[in-house]
Amino acid sequence: MKMNANSDSLLIEVFAGSAWDAGIVQNLLESANIPTFLQDQYLGTLVPWQASTDATEPIKVVVAREDFELANQIVDQFYKNLEEN
Repeated sequence: MKMNANSDSLLIEVFAGSAWDAGIVQNLLESANIPTFLQDQYLGTLVPWQASTDATEPIKVVVAREDFELANQIVDQFYKNLEEN
């Protein structure tokens, strides 16, 4: 999905993790019609210690400010599902 290039649209991080988990979260959000952007997608995969201080959560999923609340609920559900399994 494509995000609008609007100057008042602030991007907010809703998730940080591995490439695998970030991809899953991105798909969940886009399935709910929330446009996303993966920050440090390539750098976090190739040299994660440069994208993140501890290299455990190198890839970030960001959304527009107006989508933050719904996106945060979806990410919370993702974490709950991880804990159950």
